[in-house]
Amino acid sequence: MTKKEQIEEQASHWVSLELEGQNLYKNKDFLSWIKENDSHKIAFEEEKKFINELHCLPKDFIDELKNEVNESIEQRNKKRQSKNKFLKIFTSISSAACIAFVLYLSFFMENITFSKQYLASNKVLKNITLPDNSKITLNTNTKIDVKYYERKREIFLSEGKAVFDVEANKQRPFIIKTQRVDITVLGTKFEVINSKNQIQVNVTEGVVKVTNPHFHDSLLVRVEKAQSATLDKYSNLKKLEKIDIKKVAPWSEGKFSFYQESIENIIKEFSKYIDIDVKIENEKIASLPISGNFSANSFDDFLKVLPLVHPITVKEEKGKILIKDNI
Repeated sequence: MTKKEQIEEQASHWVSLELEGQNLYKNKDFLSWIKENDSHKIAFEEEKKFINELHCLPKDFIDELKNEVNESIEQRNKKRQSKNKFLKIFTSISSAACIAFVLYLSFFMENITFSKQYLASNKVLKNITLPDNSKITLNTNTKIDVKYYERKREIFLSEGKAVFDVEANKQRPFIIKTQRVDITVLGTKFEVINSKNQIQVNVTEGVVKVTNPHFHDSLLVRVEKAQSATLDKYSNLKKLEKIDIKKVAPWSEGKFSFYQESIENIIKEFSKYIDIDVKIENEKIASLPISGNFSANSFDDFLKVLPLVHPITVKEEKGKILIKDNI
């Protein structure tokens, strides 16, 4: 067994223990192992990510995997070789983690009543309406996986910005899950910004609690109306501060505020909300700065401002907008 395989095997072991309910962050052996080498931490996080991806698979497929893993266990007890579909597909996860994962699904996973994935790539995706009339708006380059269960509502936000307007239901909490923290609400409106190095929660209505799912759901911070909480990539609270709720998530309403921003970047921002075909004659024009407040439906007003601020001309030719020097 290579050193890499040994590390992956150990990572699978720790993940399987966590799935069984153990608090790894009170385990001295785990803490020593995870701090020993960066490759250990990477392997552990990749194994956990793999488990999360398994968790997002359709229920019918999960049930099929359960049956095949059980068959594999029986065959192993009889000292037979097992070559089933589960092992062919998921060779990167150890049998111990497989078994723990199946046990986890069997005992803790409720029936899914609604499941859907939403992706906002180049356009802002507004007012996604869920079965309970909760609404979500996604910024560009943001993906969520929605799963509704009988007793809870879960949203997995891998990365990006999203605004949530949640219908109250005390018997069915609404949980936004990220790689580092869980954000639980009963009924409120708030923004979550999940980036590589930090997570920010901005609340405009109600109260949310941010917990650490890797540490027995310990409470990290409660965020109330007109408050913003920022946590670092290790889930440590960096700051909790008051905010102006009118300034939260202006992008969700297609509102922009620019200060000395380049024409090129401003046009890119508009293109997230409306379909436009713009050609800028050269890099010099593209880099010209503009300041001002605009909205997604005021692109024509933005074009009218350009010749007043800079010596350029804006023309429409065959459905395309051309921005060029004013010669």
